Amino acid sequence: KSIDWVPVEQLPELTRPNGDKLEHNDHLKRYLLLQSLDYTTAPNERLREVEQYASAESLADLAAALVEVWLQQGAPAKEKWVLYLSAMFGDRRMINLLSGQIKEWTENSRGAIAAETVRVLAYLSDPAALMVIDRLSRTIKNRQVKTAATESLQLAAENMNLTPEQLAD
Repeated sequence: KSIDWVPVEQLPELTRPNGDKLEHNDHLKRYLLLQSLDYTTAPNERLREVEQYASAESLADLAAALVEVWLQQGAPAKEKWVLYLSAMFGDRRMINLLSGQIKEWTENSRGAIAAETVRVLAYLSDPAALMVIDRLSRTIKNRQVKTAATESLQLAAENMNLTPEQLAD
């Protein structure tokens, strides 16, 4: 596996919480990417350490830019680790970037990546993401995507110690 397709130098700079640019930016970005390559079903939680010295905002900028590059490349399924890295550090932009794609992929015989993306949204732990997943579970006809949405809502409910019914409210 390789990250050669990612223009690392063009991704947004990571900054400290005070706004100062972090040293060795490209090395740090490469580290984040390389440590994520094998994480294709969940984020690599060890990367949370980066949050101790990089601002949440700059990490979210990086996540959004990475997903945009991945989408421009045609969203290759073999590079779906991008989604999990981005879910770890992403913000509401991730929901906007991906929710429309899920519908498009479902309609264009890419149900597997659409279902995977639904699961990824659940990692964002943002109520807006859960609302999108809930809407998809009721509006998308593709069984694979519908099942992923239902499972993701159950998982989110468990993570928040709620019943699926409480979560639906």
